[in-house]
Amino acid sequence: MISRTAQSPAATSLLCTRRCTSSVRQLSHFVGRSNGAGSSAEYHRTARPDFEMDTLNRRRNTLLAGAALVSFAFVYYGLIYRYGLNLADEGNVGLISQRLMRGERPFLDISPGYNVLWFYPISTLFRLFGTNLLLMRAYFYGISTASGLIAFLLLRRLDAPLWLAFVQGLAVFSVTGQYFKAYIPFLVLSNLFAITLFLTSQRKTLLSVGTGLLLGTTYLIRIDMGIFLTVVWFGVILLHALLLDRRVRLNLIVAGNVLLGVAVMHLPFIYDAYHRHFLQPFAEQYSDVAALILKRALPQPAQMVANGQGQTGVAPGHTPGVTVVENTNAKDQTGAHGPTPAVTVVENHRVTVDKPATFLRRRAFVQIFQKSPRIEYRLLAFLTYIPALVICALLLAGLYLGLSKRMAVDRWVLFSALLSGCLAAFPQFFFFRPDLPHLIEFMNGGLVALTCAGWLLWSSQGGGRISTTFLITIALVGVCYLLLTLPNQYGGTLAIRADRHTNFRGANGVDVFLTKAEYEEANTLFSATVCNSTKKDYVVSYPYLPGVNFITARRTFQSLLFVDNVTGSQDWQQAEIAKIRMFRPAVIVIDDWPINGTEESRFSHWATQMIQFIDSHYRLVASVKNKRVFGLLAP
Repeated sequence: MISRTAQSPAATSLLCTRRCTSSVRQLSHFVGRSNGAGSSAEYHRTARPDFEMDTLNRRRNTLLAGAALVSFAFVYYGLIYRYGLNLADEGNVGLISQRLMRGERPFLDISPGYNVLWFYPISTLFRLFGTNLLLMRAYFYGISTASGLIAFLLLRRLDAPLWLAFVQGLAVFSVTGQYFKAYIPFLVLSNLFAITLFLTSQRKTLLSVGTGLLLGTTYLIRIDMGIFLTVVWFGVILLHALLLDRRVRLNLIVAGNVLLGVAVMHLPFIYDAYHRHFLQPFAEQYSDVAALILKRALPQPAQMVANGQGQTGVAPGHTPGVTVVENTNAKDQTGAHGPTPAVTVVENHRVTVDKPATFLRRRAFVQIFQKSPRIEYRLLAFLTYIPALVICALLLAGLYLGLSKRMAVDRWVLFSALLSGCLAAFPQFFFFRPDLPHLIEFMNGGLVALTCAGWLLWSSQGGGRISTTFLITIALVGVCYLLLTLPNQYGGTLAIRADRHTNFRGANGVDVFLTKAEYEEANTLFSATVCNSTKKDYVVSYPYLPGVNFITARRTFQSLLFVDNVTGSQDWQQAEIAKIRMFRPAVIVIDDWPINGTEESRFSHWATQMIQFIDSHYRLVASVKNKRVFGLLAP
């Protein structure tokens, strides 16, 4: 055996070459500080035949694994896309998209709750292929497929092992939560991927244009997330200018391109809003949402809530990251199978609210350690607090490693940006709707960011105490997340198929499988509504069941599809009774369930004037569970 000291110069050279090649393979996209042309290390790397072969093999493996992921998604979503029916949130998205397709104007004729791009693609599909629930589901599952693929490519961009990127992609594919809110993890992951490309590529001028278009798209879907991600991008560009590349001209071009991209993305929608006369409320929602975020961040003794058009207020089935003010309307999706609002607006009425925007109680931290009859409760409590705490701890650890020169500056900027960016979806979960569906919306991006941060830490620090501790913690968070979501029917997983064997068919392409209890409920509502109305009649529902209109193809005069004891103004009942007298809906559906988790939130409890009016002018034609269907009495 040749001793280490007796190695020949050729053997020593070969050993050094292998070590350098291994190091390059670990993080080939990091080329040091961004200083324009590629560094000498990059030049030598790309000139080596063995490196070029390794790059080709890596790209081939990435392509094959990506194709396998897409195939998995196609089969997986094909197994679940016809199961379950949410007459609240899902019906809301379908009905609003259909009404916009028919020419109704957002913010004037109907309050969308989210920004227009949430619904316009679905409206376009409905216009081209006809209104169809399954088509809408296919569209959103396509968005989920893109999210999983982006998660996979993000980790591969960081030169993470193929198996780790593949597993992370599978996790995003497998847990979709409320499928009709697939935009949220998609926007978070798209921005994280864009941040990674920007910080690991030399084509920053071109990428900054794409960043602006992506950020503009984010605003046009969810304004609150656009604001949060704008703060992250501002920090990324600022740190790039201060720490990575101090060329003033380049950084000014980058910032200008981002602003230009946001503006260009908005131009077609501004033009449409101007010509259809809803430009003012369309523009006002931006300042309203920003003001509401600031109000939520600062202590306020009371809030003025008004109805109109806005976004991120919250309606059941919709749960925004903010509330709404005049001419702002709000809806954000909540629980998987039903509405649960936080704060919404009420038609042209103001009301002072000194209550929190949600009645859903956040599970106490101590519940993590308490015995519970159901392990899900402890897991939900664990995931409510621990992921955010781990993210904060990682940010502090990264700052310490950066200041102590144990982590390269460019890595630290990327490391911090990924962790900060995933928090864009955290406020709506933690402060408004601390339930499983909203946890999934946060964690689909949050877990990917944690995995990326863990890999960056490990690849730069090796198996040290800090990196090992964080890796174990991140793995524990991931396991707990999958244990909670995969067996849960509200997790958007294969579990949604459980006991759903009865086929229900309705109007607008509704063709789904339900449990016997769900079928009885949906069929009772459908039959009672269809038998007591025509397609020319109005049908309304309170406090939040727009899916009845969608599955029966019946129109409604309601501009706000959700109301509860928090969002309803003092004179809402009188105003609504006046509308009922004017439009004379043939059918009224009352869903008398505790929408905010309290008896006081039952419609029959807080809307007594409405109940009395309906009882005196309508007759009960059907009842199932908490839902009652009333038909108009003959004049």
